[in-house]
Amino acid sequence: MPTQIQLPASFRTTGTNLVQAKSHNHRVVLEVVRTRGPLSRADIARITLLSRQTIQNIVAELEEDGLVTLEPNEKTGRKRGHPGVGVNFRADGGFALGIHLDQFSLVAVLTNLSGEILWEETCDVIYPDPETAAGILKDILAKLERERPEQAERLVGIGLALPGPFNVAGVSSLGPTALPRWAEPEVPQWLSDTLGLPVIVENDASAASVGEHQFGTGHELDSYAYIYFGLGLGAGLHLNGSLYAGGGHNAGEIGHMIVDPDGRECPCGNRGCLERYVSLQAIYDAIGMDNPNRESIKVVERLFREEDPRIMAWLDSAIPRLRLAINILESVLDTDAIMIGGRLPRSVLEVIISRLEPLHATVTTSDSSLGSRVMLGACGPNSTALGAAALAVFSQLSPQVDMLLKC
Repeated sequence: MPTQIQLPASFRTTGTNLVQAKSHNHRVVLEVVRTRGPLSRADIARITLLSRQTIQNIVAELEEDGLVTLEPNEKTGRKRGHPGVGVNFRADGGFALGIHLDQFSLVAVLTNLSGEILWEETCDVIYPDPETAAGILKDILAKLERERPEQAERLVGIGLALPGPFNVAGVSSLGPTALPRWAEPEVPQWLSDTLGLPVIVENDASAASVGEHQFGTGHELDSYAYIYFGLGLGAGLHLNGSLYAGGGHNAGEIGHMIVDPDGRECPCGNRGCLERYVSLQAIYDAIGMDNPNRESIKVVERLFREEDPRIMAWLDSAIPRLRLAINILESVLDTDAIMIGGRLPRSVLEVIISRLEPLHATVTTSDSSLGSRVMLGACGPNSTALGAAALAVFSQLSPQVDMLLKC
């Protein structure tokens, strides 16, 4: 994740601290309107503790920027016969591009500020490095400008989700589950400069958990871990209403949780890492698929449907280890639930979840009203790209990214 990002023109914060405070106040007002609107300007002043004159000025500027609209609203009126003016969040006031990049495909979705998908583009890739991905993204932006010029004009940024971990020597650059050279810390800013837009880089599991929180079952939960099946294995951690990234931005790298100290060698240098047994790559290894591609998931789905002996043997090996990982996550994080999703088809994930019972007894306070401690993610394959787009919006328009997810 870049530490400093160039903001859109209407939100630049250069100069004195007073100017920076003004930009922050714009973001605060916009966030209040987004999450609680429509509201009267008096209500916004009461919630934000800013003066009515300040709110008057900020709302006028947000309206000029196309981020809010003013409409008569009886609910905001204080006197009979005098309907107030409601300040409404304008979902089409800006747009974001969410990118899900993995070893074999690039999925791009254009969303408005409320996360509605308006345009999609998908292409095949083979372990793309940053320069290759940048070239593809330039082509996608050019196509977007041709097909959706008005939306392209109001892009606030790009969210890019890809496999982690990041910036860990000897891990990110090795093995079939990683992408080449994405561990270099200067990549996000280089992409921003190359594409001419702010770029937020996040690991795929965390982005998927954001997508699930905004548009799926996660919206109903305060704390959950989202176990993400990619070629490797990761977890997005949504704790106490916020995405938790960790000090090095690698929280949730459960694929490198050691579940068998004398087990299989892992490219990270350890033995017995969880993703050597529980991941899409582990399935490919089990069925003897040496050169997987984007279509290989369909083969896996068919073999599950046919109850192929190799798949059944993989399940027998993987389920106890996944059950152990769930027990560890619950014990450490005290989550409301564990969600499972990712690149595997829904039918395959349903089989995996059904085989997890009985789970190890938990000492946490999981919400029994949910029906199960482990549940299937509701957003499906688009959760990662949607989450990436949402993170791009949050980084540009919210007062503080980690607090914005407290919806």
